Amino acid sequence: MTHATQQDTETNIVRRSGRFIFGLLLALILAQGTQAASLDLNNYTTLNEIVVAIKNNMPDEDSEQYTVPSQQVQNDLNQVVTDILNGQDPQTINLPASLQNHYTLAEFVDNGKTYVVLAETVDGDNNGVADKGWATVIINNGINTQNISIDIPHPLNDSGTPEQGIAIFKGTNARTFVMSGAHRDANDVLAPCFNDPKYKIADAAHNKAHTFHAVVETIDQYYDNPLQTHTAFQFHGMGEESSNGLDVYMTHGTKRLPLANSVVDQIKSDLTFSQPTWDVAVPGDLVVSELNGIGNLQGRLLNDVHPDAICDVRAYSYTGQFVHVEQIDIARETNAYDEWVQALNNINFNIVPAPPGYWITSPNGGETWEIGTQVSIAWNTQNSPEDVNIALYKDGSHEKTITHATANDGDYTWVVDGNLTEGADYTVRIKNTTDTDDRDYSDFT
Repeated sequence: MTHATQQDTETNIVRRSGRFIFGLLLALILAQGTQAASLDLNNYTTLNEIVVAIKNNMPDEDSEQYTVPSQQVQNDLNQVVTDILNGQDPQTINLPASLQNHYTLAEFVDNGKTYVVLAETVDGDNNGVADKGWATVIINNGINTQNISIDIPHPLNDSGTPEQGIAIFKGTNARTFVMSGAHRDANDVLAPCFNDPKYKIADAAHNKAHTFHAVVETIDQYYDNPLQTHTAFQFHGMGEESSNGLDVYMTHGTKRLPLANSVVDQIKSDLTFSQPTWDVAVPGDLVVSELNGIGNLQGRLLNDVHPDAICDVRAYSYTGQFVHVEQIDIARETNAYDEWVQALNNINFNIVPAPPGYWITSPNGGETWEIGTQVSIAWNTQNSPEDVNIALYKDGSHEKTITHATANDGDYTWVVDGNLTEGADYTVRIKNTTDTDDRDYSDFT
């Protein structure tokens, strides 16, 4: 699949670096980047203020002001972020040519704690909007950090999530904070992975040719060894109309039922205790199918789908390294920040439960089955030796049992029943014959 790119051909200018002391908090800036940064980090005393200022300078909805990053930009971001994560002194990091006209690299002290900020700050045409709409990264190289990332893919569309995210980042002593740099619908061009009007090219969660995705992948590569791992928490906002009455809905980026003591299960228990009026759910409680995050590219990547396949292959299992949070406005208000911080601080990340053991590979959505013809139902399995039960559902309701029990060998041939009515809302369910929680549903066929 071809991905739209735009080469960065702007002329390089000389970098500057220096140190500045300001404010009662003695925030320390090591600035490096363009000579005329439109957004001056010296004007702020907290990370919270910086994040809000960056958000207010982003390309907005229908602005057509987002620029697709070239592969060189993505590669250069990868290298700079890797150097920072490895503890290299920002003063010794030279921003590559593709970034230096747009980004500021700064060491920033907030409330006595030092962070490294890499943010697009330039408004070259003085129109009040950052020139490119690229991602912001804040890295905490301090002591006793948690190997978690707080990620904000839709900072303008999901109002309040930037402010919520940076508060959680600071409150949990998280290692990284990543925020997209534009409204998800800034440009009208569709994201090449999906060719779906819902997903535009500036949508960080659904376009892998994106600086946000490049940074998430870089962080994942940094932790890619058997001795350490990390979990990315991606915060979204959902409207009342799509919430099905829920206040918070969390998944691991799949439709799979999380087992007891999974990360989302632990957060649910904590939030339910601290906020008893909230209706908090995970798959298996009250399924909000369109909000499971199964099309989220970072979720697919962190659930071990190969990077080259994430446009075409959804995750059928989960690693525990990705948490997709949907929430209505009350859960992202200022007075709810402490509950989220407490919930994340209480997680026991040493518990890594194995996910349920079936995922359907065929049908996978969009197939046409003709009455009276033979069709193949195929699935993969993990740690589930028992026979399986296969059933057909229409519009979410049980239509008929295809077989009560068949060998768990990954394939079953069925003759499409002549009594069925035509429709595009059929799904196939496969489940363990003895464990009703061990199941998977196909996409619509």
